[in-house]
Amino acid sequence: MSDNDKHGGERRRHTRVNFRANARLFSDTTYWPCELLNVSVKGALLTCPEGWKGSEGDRCLLEITLDQSAPVEMEVNVVRVEEDRLACDWDMFDVNGFVQLRRMLERQLGDPEQVAREMAILHELDRSEGV
Repeated sequence: MSDNDKHGGERRRHTRVNFRANARLFSDTTYWPCELLNVSVKGALLTCPEGWKGSEGDRCLLEITLDQSAPVEMEVNVVRVEEDRLACDWDMFDVNGFVQLRRMLERQLGDPEQVAREMAILHELDRSEGV
């Protein structure tokens, strides 16, 4: 069964890469440890943190430890919540975090040109939406 079939026929625009890493989801007052399950140029799928009481539409800070370097921090919007996992789209993160994420995607996919194409598509979508 493809990812599209598992998620109600949803058509993904960006390739998701299975990549497990430690992560933390922050609200204004607390944080919850969780695990990154997969990642794309636009977002991430996480295990649903134990005790987290959030919902779709929440804005949070997500911190992901991709390798031995400093964790990547990004502002995210929660776009889907399931019993044991949640999906986030990211809005902003610093240049160093962006570079780390891009390099990780390039290594995992083995195709830097594919990552560049997907980022170009994302950039065009943002421009067409006035972002």
